[in-house]
Amino acid sequence: MADYVRGKYATGTAWYTWSFDPEEVPAGMDAPGADWHARNVALKQELSAKWRA
Repeated sequence: MADYVRGKYATGTAWYTWSFDPEEVPAGMDAPGADWHARNVALKQELSAKWRA
């Protein structure tokens, strides 16, 4: 499974299409990024940081 994921990620992130409505992101949070993969990673990291705080 790890080899599959490494191979998939090595091809770039254009295949990642899990989108969300930016208007639904909680106030004061941002989800910047060049594509949906980067936006989702940024949002998950910010949500995790807020949860820990």
